Amino acid sequence: MGDAGPKGEVGPEGPKGQKGEPGETPVINEWLLLNESCTCSCLYGRNSQAQSGIYDVILSNSTQTVRVYCDMDTDGGGWTVFQRRQDGSVDFYREWNDYKRGFGNLYVEFWLGFDYIHWLLSLSPTGNELRVDLGDAQGNREHVKYANFSVGDESAKYVLGVSGFNSKNESVGDSLFHHNGIKFSTKDQNNGPTPSENCAINHYGAWWYQDYTNTCYGSSLNSGYHRTDPLTAIAWRGWKVEPLKFSEMKFRSK
Repeated sequence: MGDAGPKGEVGPEGPKGQKGEPGETPVINEWLLLNESCTCSCLYGRNSQAQSGIYDVILSNSTQTVRVYCDMDTDGGGWTVFQRRQDGSVDFYREWNDYKRGFGNLYVEFWLGFDYIHWLLSLSPTGNELRVDLGDAQGNREHVKYANFSVGDESAKYVLGVSGFNSKNESVGDSLFHHNGIKFSTKDQNNGPTPSENCAINHYGAWWYQDYTNTCYGSSLNSGYHRTDPLTAIAWRGWKVEPLKFSEMKFRSK
């Protein structure tokens, strides 16, 4: 075989490849919990210019972090968002451990995780308030607030404590009233008042479901997104009968 010939000219540029997946959006800020504790409302109190977005909280006496979405724009800011539904991109029909640990995308749809929710709520010595934002298929938006909000730990089955309902629109009623004092249920763990009927399965969700004989719920914001049957879809019966297309739940220290 003879020697290789001279290198040829560079050929024309090939076609442009497909756009790659977007990279992870960087965390806006990080604050340490060393000898003190701080939440989204605490951060906002220290810096009223803080932006809405994702923050890392370093747990007290630990190297573990929990990533949270802080809403610094709505209703005075300082809200820790723990649930959002908006496009059906995340499956919420999940088991107990998923709701314990959390799942989803903090910028889109997610559940923060009960262990983190309970821990963050416990940081406020004065208690917490709850805000629930709702949206229907026509783009209408409403919200309600509760002056008092708590969630038990896992041994208490994340029992719901909620009171002090307030709505600026009389057409939006209290759809958590009958869930107060109720334990959380998922498709694989029925903690509702009716052991023979798992409302989580019947309504394709995970929630503080009440007595099966009392239709299970007044609200069910973790039910199916793309489902057309109102009994298995996202619901806040105090406002709409038809399935909702947006919900966001968030708390703030009082």
